Amino acid sequence: MVLALSVVTIPTLLDRRTGLMTAMGTSLKALRTNPAATLIWAALITVLFTVSAATALLALIVVFPWLGYAMWHAYRDLVEDA
Repeated sequence: MVLALSVVTIPTLLDRRTGLMTAMGTSLKALRTNPAATLIWAALITVLFTVSAATALLALIVVFPWLGYAMWHAYRDLVEDA
């Protein structure tokens, strides 16, 4: 549920002048139109965080910036320009 509400919420808030509820609605719409990609994304985040936990969170130095970069590009692909 958290991923469904937040998958593109933060990028939407940063990129557009919208409210929180509109951004969360955009996130739910992105999930509804691309469920397989969103579930794969959730699994990837889980695996990468598990690997990071196994390395005493040292891998987060690489994983967090990489996920942020990937999330921005996913947002640009999932959400049409206004």
